[in-house]
Amino acid sequence: MRSFEIRGAALIVFFICEVIEKTMAEETPHPEVHDLMARTICEIESSASLGWIHAAFLGQLIRLLGIAPVSPGNSDVTSLDLQSGDWKHEIGLEKESLEKSIADGFMAFLEPEAVCSHDVVHCGPEASDSWASPLPSAPIGDPT
Repeated sequence: MRSFEIRGAALIVFFICEVIEKTMAEETPHPEVHDLMARTICEIESSASLGWIHAAFLGQLIRLLGIAPVSPGNSDVTSLDLQSGDWKHEIGLEKESLEKSIADGFMAFLEPEAVCSHDVVHCGPEASDSWASPLPSAPIGDPT
């Protein structure tokens, strides 16, 4: 890793730690959140491209905490209300809602496969670059 890549990885790890610190009560056991954090940090260490790792972590954390929005049953909705988590037929204020196309992209990060395709945590040079590995829809390491 080059110097700027190491700094970028460190910033993402600090971001993840801060999110956990602000989200979870101290000394409250959440083994599934710990496992997610450990897998994500190992993926950061072994990945050639950081891409959307932080967004995938947030999506999985939201899912684990039980506060993720459900997929819309009605395909004619136009936005996701960020305050309520409800799908709407009209777009609300820009900072309070996401257009459906953007919300659909976020929803992809809620899938367990978005974070790590491994059940076992592997750190170090022998770990595979699963963040850049193709999934059924698109590579996670690639924001396109």
